[in-house]
Amino acid sequence: MDAVQILADGDRGVRRLWPDEYLAQFHDYIPHRRDGTMRANSTITSHEQAALMEVSRIVDDARDATPASLLAEEFIATGWPKQIQRVALKALKLMRERGQFSDEREEDVPSKTRL
Repeated sequence: MDAVQILADGDRGVRRLWPDEYLAQFHDYIPHRRDGTMRANSTITSHEQAALMEVSRIVDDARDATPASLLAEEFIATGWPKQIQRVALKALKLMRERGQFSDEREEDVPSKTRL
């Protein structure tokens, strides 16, 4: 959820992490299409997984279309952050509806409902 939040922050997320890390941090959780598929994760519903795959496709497209050495403002000028933001906001909304699992203990259902 944290990786999707950065993408949902749009231009502000790019400025906070810079373009390469802004895109790469999402791939820490969901691999680029050429690197394999998303691993099974029992904490993600099928609807959430479908939403994350939509985010993954646009992040992959952006990463493939832009050089890694762009400055934040150059990457923002490409329009990719706004395109990613629209898809990421939808995924984040879906994930927030169910809530967030605790980082402190194992849970069967998310306990954090206010994010």
